[in-house]
Amino acid sequence: MSEYDNKTGNSGDDDLKRMDFGLMMGAGVEIDKFQFGVGYDLGLANIDPAGDSDNFAKNRVLKISVGLMFGK
Repeated sequence: MSEYDNKTGNSGDDDLKRMDFGLMMGAGVEIDKFQFGVGYDLGLANIDPAGDSDNFAKNRVLKISVGLMFGK
């Protein structure tokens, strides 16, 4: 396995663009003192500096959360 550090910013040798935008969706439920949630982030911008129709990168994130409420 090899390691690689991505660079972000505005110079010409960066690996990824710094700016992104997208959509976020999520849902959750509360059962007694517990909270459970799930969410998904969908990046809409191409964050590849050399991006074109053949070369693109987008962020996608799946989130799962569990919480415990105090004082209720």
